[in-house]
Amino acid sequence: MSVICPKCGKENTVPFSDIKLNQHGFECEDCHKDFGVDDGKTLKEWEDSLVDFFYERVYKDKSKKRISIQVKEDKVLLCPSIVYPNKMMQPIEAQDITMMWPALKELFFEKVFILDWNRINVGLVTGNDESFDIKMKFTSKPDMTFSGTNRFPPYLKVLDQLFESFFELEK
Repeated sequence: MSVICPKCGKENTVPFSDIKLNQHGFECEDCHKDFGVDDGKTLKEWEDSLVDFFYERVYKDKSKKRISIQVKEDKVLLCPSIVYPNKMMQPIEAQDITMMWPALKELFFEKVFILDWNRINVGLVTGNDESFDIKMKFTSKPDMTFSGTNRFPPYLKVLDQLFESFFELEK
């Protein structure tokens, strides 16, 4: 996967090292923003304190696919559901993802740079675009919410592909 700036969507990025935090990050040479590091905190602190993750995609036909991930004691459950317009929500059986949770958190914070996304992401809006919402709850950090259209950031496609696999298991 190329390293694309989660702020402007361009691929003109260069790596750098944050010596103070002993982390590697990237700087976009187009918008001059850095990403992949969190000033003053390590990404591991964010990863370790994530306890709830909610992801929803709204499609052109107004159907919705939702993924809810909850950390409960020593188990991590992923609950997918589909909502069709004018119909009841169709939950799909919850899945234990405890073993894949560390890699999933690494993907969120260190591969798709979710902390660096704009809180509201709007691309070229045509009136019938698909949209997304992401909500994250942390034990010792402020909750975060991200929303927008399907046009930006480019890493949204990675999350779509990942979560689609949980819906495909039901077919």
